[in-house]
Amino acid sequence: MLYTSTEEQILLKLQELKHLPAPNPVVIKLISALTEDTTDFQQVADIIKQDSSLCAQVLKIANSAYYGLRQQVDSMEKAIQVLGVKEIRSLALVLCFLQEFNIKDLPSEFDHQAYWTHSLLTASISRQAAKRSKTMREPEELYICGLLHKIGLLLLASVASDEWLRIYRVCHEQQIPWIEAENSLKIRHSAIGLALATYWNFPRLMASVIRFYPTPEQCPGFSQECAIVNLACCIAHETPEEHQSYSETPCRERTEILHIAGLSTDDFQEISDYAGTIREDIGEVAKLFV
Repeated sequence: MLYTSTEEQILLKLQELKHLPAPNPVVIKLISALTEDTTDFQQVADIIKQDSSLCAQVLKIANSAYYGLRQQVDSMEKAIQVLGVKEIRSLALVLCFLQEFNIKDLPSEFDHQAYWTHSLLTASISRQAAKRSKTMREPEELYICGLLHKIGLLLLASVASDEWLRIYRVCHEQQIPWIEAENSLKIRHSAIGLALATYWNFPRLMASVIRFYPTPEQCPGFSQECAIVNLACCIAHETPEEHQSYSETPCRERTEILHIAGLSTDDFQEISDYAGTIREDIGEVAKLFV
C-alpha cells in the first residue's frame, strides 16, 4: 500500500488547494549536478547565480562570523573556492527549501532549528557512513538523501499544519514516540515526502530513501542506501540536543541495519565518534538559517 486513505485525503486537499509548492529549478539543477563532475565549481556557481536572492543569501552566510574568513567573499566563485563545492551546494539547497517552506507558515510548536540541525547532522553522518561502506555509491548522493529524508515532515507542518498538529499532540499527550503517533493516525511523513519527491521529479534513489528510510528492507533496489540514512538518523537522535518531537525514526535492531548497510560494528563506532565531533558545529550552522 503506497498511501493510506488518510494520506490520500491530505494529498488530494493539497492538490485541490494548489498548496504543493512548485519545484524550484535551482534545487533540481543542483541535485542533477551530483551525477556530473562535482569538482566543476563554475557549474555550481552558475546554477546558484540564476537566483539573485539565493546568491545574496549564500554570500551573506559565507561571510558570517561562523566561517571566520579573513577577507570578504564577494562572488560565488570565490565563495566556492574558499569553502568548497560541497559546502556551498549544501547551503544553497537548505536556503532553497527555506524559501519554499516559509517559517511564518509553520506552527509555533514546530522547532525549525531542531529540524535543520537534525537534517544537516543526518546528512553528514550519511556521507561518512557511505565512505566507510565499500559497496556504496557517491557519498555526496547519500548526503543529499540524508538532508532531505524528512522533507515530508516539513511539508506537513508547512501546508497541512492541522495534520502535523494532530500528530504532535498525540505524541506529547500520550508520551509516545513520533512514529507511533503517526501510525495511530495513519499519516506517515515518509509517504507525504514521496509525493513531493515524485511531484518535483527527484531521482529515483532520493525518492526511494525519503519513502523507505524507516523500513530499508522494504525498499526495492535501494535498501542499502535506506539503511545508511536510517542508521545516520538514529545516531543523530542519540545526541543530547535532539528535540523530542523529531525522535520518530524506529531505531531497528542495530545488527540488522548494519548488515543491510554493509557496515561493521567497528564502522558503527567510528561513525558515532565522528557524529560527536561535528555535533556542535552542525548546530551553529543550523542557527544561520533560522
